Amino acid sequence: TPEGIRYDLDVFKRPDGTSRILSIWDQTIQEGNPPEGFSYGTEYTNEMINQALQRENPLSLVPSTDELGHGTAVASVAAGSDLGYALNFLGAAPDADIVMVKCKQAKQYLRDYYLVPGDVPAYTDADIGRAVKYLEGLARVGQRPVVICLGMGTNWGTHTGSSILARYLSRVAGKRNRVLIVAGGNEGKAAHHFSASFE
Repeated sequence: TPEGIRYDLDVFKRPDGTSRILSIWDQTIQEGNPPEGFSYGTEYTNEMINQALQRENPLSLVPSTDELGHGTAVASVAAGSDLGYALNFLGAAPDADIVMVKCKQAKQYLRDYYLVPGDVPAYTDADIGRAVKYLEGLARVGQRPVVICLGMGTNWGTHTGSSILARYLSRVAGKRNRVLIVAGGNEGKAAHHFSASFE
């Protein structure tokens, strides 16, 4: 998901208190080291996240967080831990490792060109594609199956699967041990869906 994650929550920890998050690539923070092969953002490793969790203020060491709450909610449903805190909650894959990419927002000139309102999150195909490439790179190193969840549904785009990003995602989804989940849209209250009545 593009909005980041509140990595300090118990739902992302193992029973011993360590994080199940292997890494976070925060494309919005430019002060640290980007992942290998990329030129922007900051990568936070599992070791750094675990060190941050030992502090009174974890954000002082790993300042990446989820301001909107959507990325955290999606990650919880996908892979939330059951730590026996009487929460009556369990994610779909509670033992899975987690890697999060927080995408940077599209620049203002693009938002203006596409008439995106100021309060609506918007991301570029390039940054989304790089996020998927980052996840693909980690999957090859670990030689394990990977599920990539792009929780950023929209009605924007060609709807034909012919864009560069759509073709790239199709190629990734066709690889062995890969599952790609793309949200179909969550804009029901926007009133831009078509409806009609026929006799």
